[in-house]
Amino acid sequence: MLPEWSMAPLVEALRVMRGLDMISAVIFMATIGDLGRFETPRQLMAWPPARDAMKPSDDP
Repeated sequence: MLPEWSMAPLVEALRVMRGLDMISAVIFMATIGDLGRFETPRQLMAWPPARDAMKPSDDP
């Protein structure tokens, strides 16, 4: 399934990050959708679902 998905290259790129497995990368990309709607990385990380996904689990 993944090789035919349009976001497969992005998932593979995310997987090089330490601690990010295939399922996490797929969920992240499925949640974010089109990265082109964010002009800067700062805008992406300010988007609430991305901000919550990147918060360490020990944060309140």
